[in-house]
Amino acid sequence: MIMNKKILVLMRHSIASDMYESGAKNDFERPLSSAGIAKAKEQAKNLKAALGNIDIIAASPLLRAVQTAEITAAEFNAADKIKPFPELADSMDVNAYGELIKDLSAKYSKVLLIGHNPAISALARELCGDYVSLSAGDYKIMES
Repeated sequence: MIMNKKILVLMRHSIASDMYESGAKNDFERPLSSAGIAKAKEQAKNLKAALGNIDIIAASPLLRAVQTAEITAAEFNAADKIKPFPELADSMDVNAYGELIKDLSAKYSKVLLIGHNPAISALARELCGDYVSLSAGDYKIMES
């Protein structure tokens, strides 16, 4: 278990349903698929084992990211730690993601950010200095 450090976890929302098959009216309302729900539960257990607890779960307001956050929070018994951030809805704005991380890291020791590609993977690459490509439901833990 990782302890007594600043922890940032960048997570891409889990596997989403096809917009048309799910009946979603737009991309914002696209839910997780059954495979996405299963993967989110598995990843939440892995995160819980690695981190023990979490201070804040910053999530995009898009349904698939909110559902990923809710599943993860349930594993941590931390539903009250989910905070939606509209700037995470833009999958292209790496700068908005970076600014939010600076703000949250100044206030919290263990931050989980749930967002979208390509911004979430680009930010992980930038922060790690290594190639990172997050598939749906995957995460990268960084500590300082």
